[in-house]
Amino acid sequence: MNTRDFKTKTLFIARKNISAEQVWPTAIDIGYSAVKGMSPNKVFAFPSYAREIDLGSIIGSPNPTDILYRGEDGKTWCIGEKANSMINDIETGDSEEILYGRNRYFQPMFRVIAQAALGISLMENEYGKADGLPYLLQTGLPTEYLETDSDDLKDALYGRHVFSLKIGAASWKDFNLNLERKNIEVMEQPKGSMFGASIKNNGSPVADARNYLSKNTLVCDPGFDTFDVFSVRAGNTEFKLTFDDLGMKEIFLRTVRDIYDRYKIKIQIHALQKYLAEGKFIKFDKRTMQRTKIPFDEILARHTKEVCLEALDRIKPIFNYFMDVDYFLVTGGTGAAWKGFIIDYFKDMEGLKVISGNQNDSDLSNIFSNVRGYYLFLVSNLRRKQA
Repeated sequence: MNTRDFKTKTLFIARKNISAEQVWPTAIDIGYSAVKGMSPNKVFAFPSYAREIDLGSIIGSPNPTDILYRGEDGKTWCIGEKANSMINDIETGDSEEILYGRNRYFQPMFRVIAQAALGISLMENEYGKADGLPYLLQTGLPTEYLETDSDDLKDALYGRHVFSLKIGAASWKDFNLNLERKNIEVMEQPKGSMFGASIKNNGSPVADARNYLSKNTLVCDPGFDTFDVFSVRAGNTEFKLTFDDLGMKEIFLRTVRDIYDRYKIKIQIHALQKYLAEGKFIKFDKRTMQRTKIPFDEILARHTKEVCLEALDRIKPIFNYFMDVDYFLVTGGTGAAWKGFIIDYFKDMEGLKVISGNQNDSDLSNIFSNVRGYYLFLVSNLRRKQA
């Protein structure tokens, strides 16, 4: 297992996406691990982490993926991978509630990463520019949180957004966006995967799209904090379940606990990100002044498989041991890590087909499956109304 595949990356992919006339449709998924977005001229992602900094303390040339943010209050934040690299293993300033809690919507860090996503979605490139067009936003939430958290999410996103962004070596770019509440829609995350797997990049349905809705399809969306399951049978939604102990966070939690039990090295869950590129953490002996790099890929691989199988075992009695499931749709970054285990799990289930959320856009990572589905759902509805 390559630990680098588990590292949340910063991606800016310029491309021409299907759109609608006289509006600027955008989809944003503010996940616990990564923020993903899609607009008419790009797809992007960056880690859901930010730190307030003193701009004068930054030295050296910026990397192309560095994101700096300056708010209306004049405070400067570093966002994404560079912010992750600043984490000290022993610090405790960022609580789990701030990073992963249900009540994060009104925390300063959430506003910073949300506004950064809004700004990036508006940036001009060779495939177009917003040019003052009405801004329409489609986002989503885990199934279980949709009813209770939608209003909070909308409240956190709507209104006037005045801020500046600096990407890599580029100059600062100022933004002044008034996002109306009526222009924000929230949908279930797994439903985004269903639309993404059913619709081509040009907006037309795939050949099997009708089957996904008419037969028995189970959408498996393991994210960072939650594991969502969404069942569709004969066009009707039967089950919508969310488990908060079976995602990538649980994998990382077991990994850092295992590292501590074996080596007495304490690593915060969010600090693990900076070790994933190399797949090694540092063990230091103060008495001998010896520093050793220790690989943890085997530990991570074991817990990845362990949590995946626990998730499948958790839901199999709920869904009658998958006896009549026709399609098992796997989506998201955690889903990409699980897909091999899932295929093996179902290897003797004749007639059950495992498919990926990014099957219609294999050039994009599976981390974009939900947000791509949000975007195509939004644009399809807009084009239908404009027809």
